[in-house]
Amino acid sequence: LLMKRDTCLPYRYLSSLSLQQAGNRQATGRRRIDKLMVKTGVNLMRLKFEWREEKNKILVMAILCGICCCLTYYFHAILETGRIFTHFFYIPIILASLWWRRKGLVVAIFLVVLLILSHIFIRGAPTTANDYLRALMFIVIAYVVAVLSERIVKTEGERDYQESLINYANAPIIVWNPEFRITRFNRAFEHLTGYKADDVIGQELNILFPEASRDKSMSKIERTLSRWESVEIPISRKDGETRIALWNSANIYAEDGDTLLATIAQGQDITERKRAEERIEHLNKIILAIRNVNQLITKEKDIDNLIKKACSLLVETSGYFTSWIVLLDKSGKVILNANSGFGKLSS
Repeated sequence: LLMKRDTCLPYRYLSSLSLQQAGNRQATGRRRIDKLMVKTGVNLMRLKFEWREEKNKILVMAILCGICCCLTYYFHAILETGRIFTHFFYIPIILASLWWRRKGLVVAIFLVVLLILSHIFIRGAPTTANDYLRALMFIVIAYVVAVLSERIVKTEGERDYQESLINYANAPIIVWNPEFRITRFNRAFEHLTGYKADDVIGQELNILFPEASRDKSMSKIERTLSRWESVEIPISRKDGETRIALWNSANIYAEDGDTLLATIAQGQDITERKRAEERIEHLNKIILAIRNVNQLITKEKDIDNLIKKACSLLVETSGYFTSWIVLLDKSGKVILNANSGFGKLSS
């Protein structure tokens, strides 16, 4: 070390500190590796399941296409007719479009080529307008089903994304319908109230409020629905504890702008903040009471009046509910006493 010995920590202490930091870093690195391995394992299991499901789809589609080939040969070569059997083609066409969307058009094109080549080489008859029209219908139906499937998947993805935003948000979020029945209840609200979503969904909103302030809370919510305004509302937990939440709520309307669909509210637990504010207010009142008593001591010379007025001042400033001052002599005998606030407390 280049610094003086008396201005720096001992080398042995610094060495142990460095070893401890290195151990902490190593433990942190191990935890990160463990989390990464768990996440990788989950992803591998998901990929394995998806690949197994994909193989089953390919197997089913191969069987259906094989049946289509057999039906085509049977009706064209043996029965020498081209009617009825092509209706079976719609099954693999629709399934392929639902499973693989636009990529599923390959199955429709394959069956179209199969049908036309079978007419030419197996049945030995020229293709007619009916055959081309049927082939066109295969392509059109496959394309329509693929587009609809893409829209459904996109809509479900957006809905799942919105559900995830609500469920995993840090702020408590709740949604209720026009009948004031709960329809959404995210995890943060579960943590705030102690209730599980399954316990409250479908229940009336007022079950979350203490019975003593239930009507007042509901009137506050109804009053602030038309505007995004914050209101303080007590929330009753499952274990009976009451928490104070700062609520913001807003209505959700249909496209016509008049039909009410639901109401969404976001809450914030401010119980600890309210308690801290009340504690600070109480301490300020105590300081004010003590200051008034100190001023009284410098002005009042009569000891009897002093303790009486001091008791009154301590209660009047709301720093204390009651006050009682007793003066004793050296032997412990009561000389003077005064009190204030006991009558109000008993009443």
